[in-house]
Formats: sequence, C-alpha cells, structure tokens
Amino acid sequence: MDGSVIEDIARIVGKGAVLTTIEDRKCYSYDGRTDGAIPDLVVFPSSAEEVSQILILANRHLFPVIPRGQGTALPVDRFLCRERWCSPSQK
Repeated sequence: MDGSVIEDIARIVGKGAVLTTIEDRKCYSYDGRTDGAIPDLVVFPSSAEEVSQILILANRHLFPVIPRGQGTALPVDRFLCRERWCSPSQK
C-alpha cells in the first residue's frame, strides 16, 4: 500500500490506531483458520465519520476495505484481495 495513503489514514484515525509492522499485521491475518493472508494495514477507526473518510480514500485509490469482527468466524472470501486493510472491532 502506498505510503502516502497510510499517512492519510493515520491522519484520519491517529497514528496509534494504525498497525503497520509485520508482527502486528500477522495477528490479524487469520481468524478460526490458520492460513490467512497478511493485511497491508490494520486500522482501528473509532467513529462512523472515520470509516466514511477511509472509504472515500479507498474509492479514490482503489483499495479494498475488509472489515473484521472478533476474529472467530470462518469467512472464505475475506482473504481474496492482494492489497487490503483490516478494521478489527477490538484491539
């Protein structure tokens, strides 16, 4: 994911709400499965407005947004995108 897009997202949600290291991102690469793909970015938006602003960026820069709940489900289609960011409901 382009560094300027990551910076834009960090401005929206705050730097503390964006995970970029491989170690952090690996924790969000799977749920009940163990063969998940590592997201390019993990973001913790705290309001509908922040989500809206991120979706506007996603539309502008054509990257998929993949929401994540508690990480206990087994959805198959979650890991089909190459560039992605993950938005967990809890840290």
